[in-house]
Amino acid sequence: MTSPLVSVVIPTYNYGHYICETVESALAQTYSPVEIIVVDDGSTDDTRERLATYGNRVRYIRQQNRGLSAARNTGIQAAQGAFIALLDSDDLWLPDKLERQVAVAVHQPDAGLVASEAFTICEDGQRLDFEKERCPREGFRELTVRDLLEFGAFSPSSVLTRRDALLDGGGFDEGLKAAEDLEMWIRIAVRSRVLRLNASLTGQREHSGSMSHQADRMFQNHRRAIDQLFVSVPQLRGRLKWRRIAEARMHREVAFMRFSGGDRTGALRDLLRSGCRWPFALRDRQAKKKHLERAKMFLRYGLVRKPVAEGGS
Repeated sequence: MTSPLVSVVIPTYNYGHYICETVESALAQTYSPVEIIVVDDGSTDDTRERLATYGNRVRYIRQQNRGLSAARNTGIQAAQGAFIALLDSDDLWLPDKLERQVAVAVHQPDAGLVASEAFTICEDGQRLDFEKERCPREGFRELTVRDLLEFGAFSPSSVLTRRDALLDGGGFDEGLKAAEDLEMWIRIAVRSRVLRLNASLTGQREHSGSMSHQADRMFQNHRRAIDQLFVSVPQLRGRLKWRRIAEARMHREVAFMRFSGGDRTGALRDLLRSGCRWPFALRDRQAKKKHLERAKMFLRYGLVRKPVAEGGS
């Protein structure tokens, strides 16, 4: 049996300082055949020069700046593979990621999407893996539409999809500047099975910055995504409980983002709104330990002032 071609789609914008490390993790995959497509969304840094060193091992496409979703859609349209593996330009893969995902996808032909667990990479390169004690190295679980609404999206970089599933879902919504991944996964989930490997194979990098500003953007776009889904997807129309669950998760995630940005009042407000919509919103069987640690951190420092170290002013 001939192995199916996997097209790796890497959208990027001014991430020249990360892009080579990301591309190297794609080139190091134990699975082949693979084509690597980098869509440069109008970068003004040295991204083009850095990628030129890879020659024909990397297919470089440059476009005017149109946003992350547009860059992903450009790569998907250009891809020749039966499968699409998304990889953000600051994230990394472990070497056997594609091999393990393709093996599952080939033996589960009704699965439109196969994701993996993800671990966190700090800006200094340190790996934070909340899942390693929980995740066995074999097997997968199936996620329903409700699971995605209640427990959230997984990292785009962890996803392997059938190209047809992405195209049938209409591609990524280019009007959304956040939550576009969750919206896309749900559109796939109403048409086919969604599976998730029980192994952390994707490294997702966290960045510092204006987290409170990102929280506002996340809230606005997440709200829009929910509105769109519950109007346009027939399977979701009239499911008021599911909508409350989705809104509870939205407020939960925004609460943690506001807290990370120093907005404790806003964080508490969103956490309370989350609980009012769905009392079990902090329950997360897909990432139990990580969210428990985040909840403990919030309760420790979000509701009381962080203690000043001895000798501090």
